Amino acid sequence: MYFKFKNCNIIEFYEGNRFRAGGCIPCENGYKVNSEKTGCELQHLIINQTACGDNHTMFLTSEGKVYGCGWNNYYQINSTNTVTIMGNRIKPPTEISDYPQLLSNEYITKIACGASHTMFLTNLGKVYGCGTNHFNQVNSKKEQCRTGYICVKIPTEITDFPASVEITQIACGTAHTMFLSSEGNVYGCGRNQNHQVNSTKELNSGNDNYSVQKPKKITDFDPQLETGDKINQIACGDYYTMFLTKEGKVYGCGLNQYYQINSSNDDIITRPTKITDFDPQLETGDKINQIACGDYYTMFLTKEGKVYICGNKNIYEIYSTREIYSTREQSPKCDYCVQKPTQITNFYPELLSGDKITKIACGRGHTMFLTEQGKVYGYGKNEYHQVNSSNDDKITRPTKITDFDPQLETGDKITKIACGREHTTFTTSKGKVYGCGINNYNQNGERNGETVKISNSIIAVVKNKKLIDIPI
Repeated sequence: MYFKFKNCNIIEFYEGNRFRAGGCIPCENGYKVNSEKTGCELQHLIINQTACGDNHTMFLTSEGKVYGCGWNNYYQINSTNTVTIMGNRIKPPTEISDYPQLLSNEYITKIACGASHTMFLTNLGKVYGCGTNHFNQVNSKKEQCRTGYICVKIPTEITDFPASVEITQIACGTAHTMFLSSEGNVYGCGRNQNHQVNSTKELNSGNDNYSVQKPKKITDFDPQLETGDKINQIACGDYYTMFLTKEGKVYGCGLNQYYQINSSNDDIITRPTKITDFDPQLETGDKINQIACGDYYTMFLTKEGKVYICGNKNIYEIYSTREIYSTREQSPKCDYCVQKPTQITNFYPELLSGDKITKIACGRGHTMFLTEQGKVYGYGKNEYHQVNSSNDDKITRPTKITDFDPQLETGDKITKIACGREHTTFTTSKGKVYGCGINNYNQNGERNGETVKISNSIIAVVKNKKLIDIPI
């Protein structure tokens, strides 16, 4: 903890027969003395991870505490109910303190966000959740948190797993949630209309169509995993789920209308199915290391730093070549589809010699890439400056990001990236967080930045990558 000062004007006092300079008025809470010891500056928490929903952002500190800001209409941040003309907004980032069941030796280690729900994973392998629960994406209970809203107000433990199961990873789609156990087993709950959770469609009572009410184990991989292999990563798009094994094999299930899972003509993949048609095929010794999902497109990152993509949006949003890969009569929206996982090679400027892509993150229509040396590239939709500060509505090729405000300190670099629907966060090695993109619900912190006009509406945005102030 910093020693805090405010208005550090020099105070002279006697020490024997001479004067000595020293002494300051303490800084206000949340501020620390600056390096010159002439005043106060904001004291930043050390952030280990960020997670972004459609319109809210969550921050996990090095001490296992969680902060959140943005839209809170479904209590996806906390149990505060301060409704304004813009809905229930939380600003600035505020600590989440209403975990009713956390043990004294328990703390949060990972966070994940769906469109309007948030999940928390602890060091003991337990999972908590809050937010909208219309499709049982949080838990098996259907309770109104206020009139017309089915949601979980306070982060509540999910107790429907078998007693011996320890969860190690969580991932959220728009309205479904997936869980990975220490043994490599996958469980899922929530909306299942497109088989994004499992191959069984259960019509449940209530306002929803098909949902899995309690976390259910997935067992019907096609083909079954090879002996000794197991799932070690999960990722969710809007209405589909991808699975990555420790041997680098990829499976997927759910909506496939835009080839976001595989190149088959099936609009829905009902069970996790292996993906084999990478173009070009991976080189000997290389394998898929990470998967990331946008709304209707998927990114694949290999051990050697190569990036592949499949799926659909306007082709400018995901691929810069104006080639029509496939048009399906039954899917007229798919005029510009990347039918097979296809390599992306046109980074601008080219990556430095010895550098390579090590992480990827996808929003609803934009993608960010992080290199080993801490450089960031991005492309896709940019009407809210979720990629960069240019006035281009779409960035047509992965382009280097340089507009951090303030610039990163010497020795600091970007180590993690996360994307919401139309906003992006960047976490540095020193635990600071920058944000950009739409800010109409303060999902980028209290700062409103500038405004843009979209469809005759004035929308608040953060144009440059601005440091997000998280008061202590």
